[in-house]
Amino acid sequence: MKRQILIMSIIYFIVMGLGYFWCNPNLIEKSILFELFTKTIIWSLLSYGLYILLKILSKTKILNILFKKAKFIMTYLPYIYLIIFLLEAFIGLVMVFIFKEYNYAYAFLPILTIIHATKLSQDLINKFTTY
Repeated sequence: MKRQILIMSIIYFIVMGLGYFWCNPNLIEKSILFELFTKTIIWSLLSYGLYILLKILSKTKILNILFKKAKFIMTYLPYIYLIIFLLEAFIGLVMVFIFKEYNYAYAFLPILTIIHATKLSQDLINKFTTY
């Protein structure tokens, strides 16, 4: 998992650097890059929010109770979370590449983390559904 996080971080920095120079060829605003790194880190941590919540609930045995009560909702919860984040990422992508508003790049750069977090969440849910 550490290797995956390292690879995703390298990809983020490459894409962010290229996008920064593409959207700001004159480099007028230098503070935007720091703001973008901060927002990207926060957005990446938010994408792992559901996985962290499911992990905590599985340790306290509450997740097992939730699966018995609402199995259908719990099974599709990671995908709902994924759709919300990907919709926000698409809006950020449009804002950056069409309107050249680089402030919204934090929304689509962590796409890899939300996909990875959804995979981890689904693996955790599969442990509870296959008993």
